[in-house]
Amino acid sequence: LHFGTWISSLDHTSVANSVVLVNTIPIWIGIIGPLATRERVGRNFWLACGLCLTGAFVLCGNGFSLSFDTLMGDGLALAGAFFVALYLMIGRNLRKRLSLLVYATICYGSASCFLWVAALASGQQASGFTTDTWVALACLALVSQILGHTLYNWSLQWIPAGVVSLALLGEPMGAILLAWFFLGEQVGPQQGIGATLILAGVFLVARRMEKDGATQDA
Repeated sequence: LHFGTWISSLDHTSVANSVVLVNTIPIWIGIIGPLATRERVGRNFWLACGLCLTGAFVLCGNGFSLSFDTLMGDGLALAGAFFVALYLMIGRNLRKRLSLLVYATICYGSASCFLWVAALASGQQASGFTTDTWVALACLALVSQILGHTLYNWSLQWIPAGVVSLALLGEPMGAILLAWFFLGEQVGPQQGIGATLILAGVFLVARRMEKDGATQDA
């Protein structure tokens, strides 16, 4: 559902709008997380959330604007953020009972089947791609999904969903570095400021977790 709504949003709104709105994941977790996972979020989480979201906006917000013409795409991007938040909260509960291999196999297998059927039902191309496209799709599956998302799912056994959602906001930094390395795009002071704010937010919540752990050990 996340990939289906978020990627579809790019057909109806700008990249800036889509990226900024899909990065509202921590807000959704902060609102409904205490009910879904019974894990409270405190002032430090909201402060870290503010820093990370501001950093994401600085990184990706060029060209961001809200208008009636982009309402559908903006709504799809927000839905994508909500579904990621839901995914993390469900994963937080299930990973306490399921092994990483079992959980990842169920998640990735069911998501692949759902998106394949959805693509066929909506008349989208689902086969007959060029070799380069198949290679790109394989890289997305192996690196971004199996490696990247599996690390998130692994961490959910020990780390609250809210903290993992803040770490997810580091993805724009990785995207900028990859664009610089592979595409030769320039990295300027704006990207540095945005990355610093995101790292500060992640550090703040990680530091708080460390203190809480030390208190429990004592």
